[in-house]
Amino acid sequence: MKSKLIIGIVLVVFLGLLLYKPIIISLTTEHIDITVTKTDVKRKNSKDVYLVFTKDETFSNEDSFWNFKWNSSDLHGKFQNDSTYTVQVYGVRIPFLSMYRNIVEIDE
Repeated sequence: MKSKLIIGIVLVVFLGLLLYKPIIISLTTEHIDITVTKTDVKRKNSKDVYLVFTKDETFSNEDSFWNFKWNSSDLHGKFQNDSTYTVQVYGVRIPFLSMYRNIVEIDE
């Protein structure tokens, strides 16, 4: 009986960790208009994180396994200062953890 409970708990924790990212993506994805004021590249854990600054918020532009996005450097090159874009983003901004919403694509 006790071993079944432990197996059940482990299974629930495993599934929760496995489904965490897809759930966050599906609950927070939206299309918004942004006006770029600046772009930058920041090195984080031996990988480049592309940042897009606007008047109201800072966004990241990172590759995303869950969104099948592997073109962050190409996308970053499309952003021009003082230009307005409609972009698809997901995630939440948590300043004290340096977490940014991720730009997935530019809507053409």
